[in-house]
Formats: sequence, structure tokens, C-alpha cells
Amino acid sequence: MLGITTGIALVSTSVEATPLKSVTTNLINKKECSALTSTQLEARAMRRDNSKITYDRVTNFPFQEAIELEFTGPKVIAQFAPQNSLGEKIRLNELAAALGYEHFNWVSYVERDPHGIQDRSGKLVSTPYNDPPNGGYLYEAADELPFYWDMVECEGCRFRHNYHHAKVSSNFNLVFEDAPSDYRLKSGESIEFVTHLVGVKSLNLETNKAEWDVLYTFRWRLSNPVPGKGIVSLVDKNIQTASLSPLLLAQMQADGGLTPQAIAMRECQISMIDN
Repeated sequence: MLGITTGIALVSTSVEATPLKSVTTNLINKKECSALTSTQLEARAMRRDNSKITYDRVTNFPFQEAIELEFTGPKVIAQFAPQNSLGEKIRLNELAAALGYEHFNWVSYVERDPHGIQDRSGKLVSTPYNDPPNGGYLYEAADELPFYWDMVECEGCRFRHNYHHAKVSSNFNLVFEDAPSDYRLKSGESIEFVTHLVGVKSLNLETNKAEWDVLYTFRWRLSNPVPGKGIVSLVDKNIQTASLSPLLLAQMQADGGLTPQAIAMRECQISMIDN
């Protein structure tokens, strides 16, 4: 949740996961995964047999229709409430387990911000950045994980922003909700957001690291068509992960997202070891 009214903002969450780094030379075959460009890595991922590994679950996730998006004035609400073929509600924990995940969650990014915002330490963050940044914004704290809602209780964090709050998650429903604001936006300016429904593969609360797959992505924006009055609107939905900008993909990967490039790099490392 990002928001600036009178120099103050709103909030969300972030994680520190290991970004894509150079791989040491394999002593057997002298190949280096780090020699591959991001385009080559993505192509390598796309050539993978989907029966063995899914590089982009947006193309395979069968519950996209269970995600409802609503944009009203300054507020956006996304709800994930899956049903089976008979129209019966599906328990989220059972569906997550069936798909190989610990649970479902939301991860959101600010991809464009013309005026910027400070993180908890007072540092101006650069785009694209996790919303909220690691530890939260200057005006309000968040936990150290990459997810939009706080997964743990932390000093300065609002319980209303906790994943376990009744208005956020239930047995059958998971909500994303934001009402960002920034009085500094001028005519023609906007703050651009990219928000993902994700499946969490692993979560370590001691190290604040997580791994997650993107299941569904939508892009939206905040603008001030009338000075001082923010309005949110949908830009695009059902976005393919591989079509996102390299900078955003890199940030997602640093936060634990298993992007096409990350999967290709992992497969390259494995193949080097096997060979």
C-alpha cells in the first residue's frame, strides 16, 4: 500500500532473497551459466519440457477466472475465490497443497514513480521496488518478507495489514486491497503498479527468505485527474511473466520469485553438475 498525502505515505511488505549472480566455472566442462544473456536464459527456459518444469504458470494456472478485480475511485480490490466445476468453493489450503505450494499470497511492485518515496531507513527507493519495501516505508513499518501483507507481527506494523487478518484471508478467499495516494502527481503523471497472485513454494521466517511462482499478474495505475484526488485504474491483466521488463524480473528474482531466467539459470547449474 503506497500513499502520500501530506508528505506521509501508506504501506505493504518485502523480502531479501538471493538475486541472480554469476556462477563459478564448472571444472569439468569449463562452461559458465553466467555467460548466458538474459535473452538466452529466457529462451532456454521456454524450451524446457513443461511436464518437467513450468517456467510461467500464468499460461497454465487453471483458476484465472476466480480472480475478480474492482477499481472504484482511489481503491483497488482483487479477490481470489476458486470454485470447482460444480460451482462449489475450494479451500485455499487444499488447492495450494494440490499444486505444490505452502499457500497463496500477493506480491506487488511499483514499476514507475515520478516523485519517489522513502523506505523505513529514510532512503529514497528506486523503481521497480517492492510495495512495501523491505521493512516498510518511512511512515509505517512492514515485515522483512516480499509479500504485500505482513506474514509476521512486527513492531510498528498494523494488524490490519497482516495476512492472517480476517478481512485479508479466509478458508475460501484471499484479498488484495490498496488505496494509494500521492498529492504530488500532476496532470499526465501516474504511479504504475504490477501485482501478482503467487504460489509460495517455501517460506523461512528465520532468514526472511521465500520462493514463489507467479500465477496471475495485473498492471494498474494511480493518477490525479483532479488535483489532490487520486483515482486508480486497470492497465492490463493476464500478463505473461516473461513479458515483464528485465529490471522488474530481476527485482522479482531478488525477492524470491522464480522467473523464467531464474529457472533457466538453475537448470544450467544442475546440468553443469550432472555433466
